[in-house]
Amino acid sequence: MSKSGESIAHYLTLPYTAVLRRDEDGDVIARISELPGCVAHGRDDAKAVENLREMQRLWLEDCIENGEPVPLPAPQLS
Repeated sequence: MSKSGESIAHYLTLPYTAVLRRDEDGDVIARISELPGCVAHGRDDAKAVENLREMQRLWLEDCIENGEPVPLPAPQLS
């Protein structure tokens, strides 16, 4: 978990794990693994990622405003 006082802009620069998959209707569902419930949909990958970035911003904003710790991205494998 992060230290408090970090800005939303800071968290948006971190390498969170985005996972995309198609649903049974062919739409794309995108989620951020480290942020529970941070999910968005789109008609294609680009729209799903665009929507996910907005959901990520809202998720982080809510977490910070409520004084809750923000999960950090999973460590990168090299």
